[in-house]
This record gives sequence, structure tokens and C-alpha cells, in this order.
Amino acid sequence: MKHSALLVALVCTGCASNLAQMQTARALEPGQLRMSGGVGWYVPAGQLAAVAGDGIEVAKQEIKAELENTEYDIPQAEKRKIAINSVALAAMSPYPNVHVDARLGVLPRFDVGLRYSIDAVRADVKFNFFHDGVNDPEDGLPRKSKDIAIGLAVSKQLFAPAVGDMMGMIRLDNFNRWDVEVPLYVSIDVSRYFGVYGGGRYRYTTMTFNQNVSTVTDCGCGDAPVHSTVTTASRMQAHFYGATVGMRVGSARFSWMLEITMGHTQAKTNLLGQDVMIGGLTFYPSTGMALTF
Repeated sequence: MKHSALLVALVCTGCASNLAQMQTARALEPGQLRMSGGVGWYVPAGQLAAVAGDGIEVAKQEIKAELENTEYDIPQAEKRKIAINSVALAAMSPYPNVHVDARLGVLPRFDVGLRYSIDAVRADVKFNFFHDGVNDPEDGLPRKSKDIAIGLAVSKQLFAPAVGDMMGMIRLDNFNRWDVEVPLYVSIDVSRYFGVYGGGRYRYTTMTFNQNVSTVTDCGCGDAPVHSTVTTASRMQAHFYGATVGMRVGSARFSWMLEITMGHTQAKTNLLGQDVMIGGLTFYPSTGMALTF
């Protein structure tokens, strides 16, 4: 089938989000340093479903045309819909994301962190405002505790390649993205070797980009079609509402973490002169290891 390529979503590293928490609510002691690394996978399930629906509809029409021995040409309205959904997926693409973190205890119940994840840098602070637990009397390391903390994180995208849609109608480039996140951390350390953690997550994203719209004009007079491109400065605002659940295994010095973040992404922008809502159900499973000195 000549349009079978429409069944494949365009994937790039463009604007994949890192939603990994990879820390408990308990803050580092003043002077303590924690180094960690991990990997996660951004899964925009809502946007994937929209693109898959487009592909299924095109496939149904192609099958019908072949059974009737007729030629199927995608209507212009359907092309616009496919273009919008596919470029939206490309702008918030499913992709693995590797990160490294460094955290430092600054004051009692207060630590700071810095993260680098392929194409973005993130700085955050965390304040533990509730702690109920005991430490080992011999080495002072945590034993059992219940903790709640609140944080603030700001991240800046460092680079993003241009992305385009499957119909060749839209190309987005010159991205500039900032994220501001307010997480609420909750954790329970059953022992120094095992604990569970999680919390609520809210992230606000603002992203500006250039939207390059290509058109082809055929006068029908025998001359070659005229190709033209109009570039428009555009902006997208997005909100992520979700929660993280995870577990920690290991000692106070070395630990392994496994978690999943789930939520809803709601974004709005203008594509092809049309206001478009992007997002839907979003998942971010991740895992990593940490060393505390």
C-alpha cells in the first residue's frame, strides 16, 4: 500500500521529557553527597493513540479501495489531521532518556540537586518538613522513617533537532523550552535496606518554536507546481499532573531504585492555523542506582 508509511509514527529526541523522581522524601545530611544515574522511557500514550487511529483509518480506506479495485487518495482534511497529530507526537516524542544526578546536603532537612539528561539540564531544591524516624545508634545511618518533603525544580532544554510531520506539510525548529516543576515527596523507609516512595507531580512547560508550513500551488495550466513555505513564530504551553510510585533497595550508601510516573499531559498550541490540544495519558517508567558519600 502506497500510504503504509502513515502507520509509522515519526520519532526523534526533540522534546522528550524526563519525569524521573529517583529520590525519596528524606533529605541528605549537611555535607553529604549523592551521585546517581538512571534511564527512563517517555511514553505519551494519548498522542500515540491519536496517531495510531489515523493510521488505522487510512489502512481501512486503502483496503476498501483495493477490494473495489479503485484508487484511494487521502482527502485534504484528513491530510491536515494526520499532519497535526504526527507533528504533535514528534514534538512530544516517545524516547529513552538517560540522566546523571548530583545532590548535596546543605542544611538540616534541605538539599539541592543538579541533573543532566541528554538534551536538558535541571536544578532543584527539596525541603523535608516532616520526619518521623530513628537512626542506628552505632553509625548514625537511617533505620526506619516516614518523611514528607516539597521541592521546586527548573529545567532548560539545551538543544532539539527540527521535527516534521508524515505528510510533509509542517516542520518545527528553533525550539526554546523551559520546565518548572513542584513535586511533593512521600517516603517510608521500612529499614535501611528497603523503602517505598512516591508523591504528587505538577509540571508547567513553556516552549517557543518556529512553524514552517509548506504549500504546493498548481495552477492547472501546465506549468510546474509552485512550492512555498511560510514561517511563523509559535508557542506551546503544557501542564503535567501526575504521581510517582517506586521502591528503593540497598544500603544507606548504595541503593537501586525502580519507579513509574503516571499522569495526564495537557498542552495547547496552534498548528496549520488551528488551535490544537495535545497530550493525554502519559507514562514514564525509570530505574537507576545511587551512591551516597
